Amino acid sequence: MKYYILLFGLPVLFAFNNCSEAEFTQELPSVYDKNANGFEIPEEELEDIPHINDDHNNGTGTGAGGTGNEPGTVTNECSISSVCLVIRDNFERDNIIGSDFAWIKFLDDLGRNLSGLDVSVSDHAPASYGDNAVYFTGRTGGSVHSLYLISKSFDLTGFSKLTIEFDYLMASFESYNYGGRSGKEHLKVDICTLGASACGVGGSKSVAASRLNDKKRWNNVFSKVAYSPINQHYNGKNHSQSSYSRVRANTISIDLNQSNINKKQFMMRWNVLLDEGLKSKDPDAGIIDNIVVRAYR
Repeated sequence: MKYYILLFGLPVLFAFNNCSEAEFTQELPSVYDKNANGFEIPEEELEDIPHINDDHNNGTGTGAGGTGNEPGTVTNECSISSVCLVIRDNFERDNIIGSDFAWIKFLDDLGRNLSGLDVSVSDHAPASYGDNAVYFTGRTGGSVHSLYLISKSFDLTGFSKLTIEFDYLMASFESYNYGGRSGKEHLKVDICTLGASACGVGGSKSVAASRLNDKKRWNNVFSKVAYSPINQHYNGKNHSQSSYSRVRANTISIDLNQSNINKKQFMMRWNVLLDEGLKSKDPDAGIIDNIVVRAYR
């Protein structure tokens, strides 16, 4: 391992042959991410990593992917790079879904399209990065639903590993008991590599719902469940930038060479289960920002 240290204003190279990566890992603000070797790199250097697809929006929603049914075409720059950006999204815009962005659908666990209803870009309170973040909010009252923000399909042929990083805040997550249903609110990340239709994107609502809620189709890679109440002092509008937590690349690192993964049709989703909305007396909100997804050869 090699490190540069400033000595009298000049960089001096030191090599440490017997030091493990873990000894040098440190927690830094969310505007830092990890490079291919696992060490922190400034946010602006992410823009130097080639994007996996041609359609992107200069860091505000990179990694457009395909239409959902067909993965996008890998760029020439990415085809010769050891690491490529699959998704880079700070949500600095008014809408989430669009041809330039990485997302294909918002759906609930009944297969309904919830665009503009329960998942939206907002500036209710400080984001972790920039001005906006994505808010998952239930409806007023006790309407319990899982809300899914689903990516387009990506062709990851030739890559061996994928990492997912993001900032999140779970505001007033807890147990619920409503309408004969009981359980615990959660924030999860899942992957599906069976193709858009088989993953529940498209088709009738009943068929979509069955496929969206099938844990054999959607494999969980990150889970944060409210086994005990989480952040009861937050209501989705009273937090600060420092309230967010960061999921780093060493937390979600996926071996793409597993036999059950189809690299040609890789999709991911953020899965938030809530029982009430921001206008309720007991408001809940799952807030996501600063998503970085990278593929490594």
